[in-house]
Amino acid sequence: MSDAAGHNESNHHDRRRTGASAPAQHEAAHRVLPEIDFSRPSWPVSADPGTAAGHQADPSTDRNADISTSEPTSTAPALPRGRLQTAGGLASWPYAADAWRLSHRLSRRRIDLALRLRSARAMPAAMRARFTAMGLPDDVVDDTLARINRLDGWADAWIETAQRYLGDFRRQVSAGNQIDGARNQAMAALCYHAAQIVTNPADDRTATMCRAASASLFTRALPYVYPHATRILFPWRAKSLPGYLHIPADSQAGERYGLIVILNGASSSKEESLTWSGPVVRRGFAVLALDTPGTGEAARAPFSPDQDDLLDGVFDLLAADRRLDLTQVFVTGVSQGGNTALRCAAYDRRIAGVAAITAPVNPGRWIQRISPLLADELLALTNDQPSSVMELAEALDLEATLSRISCPVLVVGAGRDMIVPPTESQILAQRLGPIATLDWFGDAGHCAYDHIGAWMADVAHWATALQEFTRSQAQPGRGRPSAEDAVAAAAFARDALRSMPLDEAPIEDEDFEGEARLLRDDEVLDDDPDWYAP
Repeated sequence: MSDAAGHNESNHHDRRRTGASAPAQHEAAHRVLPEIDFSRPSWPVSADPGTAAGHQADPSTDRNADISTSEPTSTAPALPRGRLQTAGGLASWPYAADAWRLSHRLSRRRIDLALRLRSARAMPAAMRARFTAMGLPDDVVDDTLARINRLDGWADAWIETAQRYLGDFRRQVSAGNQIDGARNQAMAALCYHAAQIVTNPADDRTATMCRAASASLFTRALPYVYPHATRILFPWRAKSLPGYLHIPADSQAGERYGLIVILNGASSSKEESLTWSGPVVRRGFAVLALDTPGTGEAARAPFSPDQDDLLDGVFDLLAADRRLDLTQVFVTGVSQGGNTALRCAAYDRRIAGVAAITAPVNPGRWIQRISPLLADELLALTNDQPSSVMELAEALDLEATLSRISCPVLVVGAGRDMIVPPTESQILAQRLGPIATLDWFGDAGHCAYDHIGAWMADVAHWATALQEFTRSQAQPGRGRPSAEDAVAAAAFARDALRSMPLDEAPIEDEDFEGEARLLRDDEVLDDDPDWYAP
């Protein structure tokens, strides 16, 4: 082994967990990030200095741009297909180009054909993980998916499972087991939520009923399942946005907590987001799981990409809550919620930090390659205003907004994301520069559902470090933090993630690799425009 190779090997002790059948093995007590070798990129890199540092070549203006193939355009050798490649030290998927080329062909008819052959049990593990992350038992998820042989049967199967849980709820309550009954009631609520994840454009009534049933059942179970959480309505423009405020159980009189606001994605809800809050609440933060416009109970509120005022009502309504320290508000946005969180941070200086989970940044370059099902979901989110996904992509573009962000940002990326290209997270971190930290899960799909425990623990640890830095720098009359303060705070939090103990990122069943570090300018690697061309 060469000296360089030996150095890399000795420092590559990322957080890892073995499978359920084997005991966890830790080579070191702390995560130590490797020295990254950038000499073997597997994603195409432009040779034109004008398109370096992550700026994608425009094939309409760049005569040297080759978009006829998805193979690497770099002269550096690519690793062989059939296993994970490494791009600048980041694990990537060798079949990503092929998968993105085919994704727009995933019509309802083709998916129905696949479901008739194998049922929804054939769903990739990264997608199934979303249901287990809510707390739904594996056997229940497996049984429900096995009954789905066509997309139009998705809601029926999950509604049937929800009704079974409601039957158990009534039996438990009749027997005097109120707490066990409430747990079954909460499970029923989450099953009703799962029923509306796959929508039928011709049947909006079922989705509306499922959202209402989910919210109603979960709210009634809340005092027993989450006794320290409260449902609150927050004003937003002419509407109200419902949310659950969860305070740590061991709260003491006079103690004030920082607040982490979770903004959900297009198909998620505050009920789902609240189930992820454990690592953050245990760390001593209050959590606000909020239904953003167009989702959950707020499905009838008009979604608009310019909702940078989304948190005004949160700050106003919670200002009188003496349990909360509103100088320490961190926003975690998942998928589309990440786009919204970044937009809020650009215009609201009260936000202390943002965690963006697989967020779209420049969707115009790839949105024409998304599946028809996802296109239907996005247009349903906006009530068909705008009327096309390209118009929506233009409205969601953050290129002109990112320069206004001055707070630290934790960027969580997923190497096998088939909803938002993995390079979106890399490009986001590069655009933000030294205030950004990239937390990369190379084997994860969209939202990294199979690693929620890990990235939520990272969010909690990162936000705690930012709090510590802010308190250490506090001086009377100092005024608002400067841009240099934000860079220093981001570096401090990044170092805290580097030394994060393994036992603070609980993962039971799946192997994973995660990294938290600052991207260099030469690290963001351009993908081939042909992947996303119509």
